[in-house]
Amino acid sequence: GLNPVPYHITSLVFHTMVCIEVFFLIRFITRRWEVAILSALLYSVFHLNSQVVLWENSLFHAQAIFFSLAGILVFLYSNRSVLATMVAMVLFVLALMSKGPAIATPLVLTLLCWGLLGSDFKLRHYLPFLALPVAYVAYSFFGVPAGAARDTIRGLEHSIGAFTSLFAYS
Repeated sequence: GLNPVPYHITSLVFHTMVCIEVFFLIRFITRRWEVAILSALLYSVFHLNSQVVLWENSLFHAQAIFFSLAGILVFLYSNRSVLATMVAMVLFVLALMSKGPAIATPLVLTLLCWGLLGSDFKLRHYLPFLALPVAYVAYSFFGVPAGAARDTIRGLEHSIGAFTSLFAYS
C-alpha cells in the first residue's frame, strides 16, 4: 500500500546529478567535452548504475556516489583553500554516512591529484582527507561489532571496482 513514486523520483534525481558530476569530473581530467559527454551518457545507461534508480532499497548507493563526486569536484575546481577542504570533508562524511564504500573517496582524490599535478603534488595538502578513512576503519574495527569490519573490507573492494569503472570510461 506504499507509494514508491516519490522514492523513485528522488533516486532518479540523484542518478541524474551523478551523471552531471561524471561529466564535470571527466571534463576536468581530459579537458575534452566530447569525452565527458560520452562518459556521462555511458554512466547513465550502464546497467549497474541505472539499476540503482530502479531498486527500492538502493538510494544510499546514489547518495554515496553523489556526495563522493561532489567532494572531489569541490576540491578540484576550488583553489584548494581551507574552506574548500572543509566542504570536501563534510561531503566525504555525508558519503560515508550514506554507504561505507565511500571510504575510498579520499584516496581516489589523492591519487587523482597526484596523477594530474605530477611534480606539483604535495602530500601534506591531502593528509586531512587520508585521515578520514583511517579514522573510519579504526572505528569500524574497535568501535562497533566485528561485522562492521567485514563490511568495511567488502566496501573497499566494491569501491575500488566502482572507481576503476568510472575512470575506465574516460
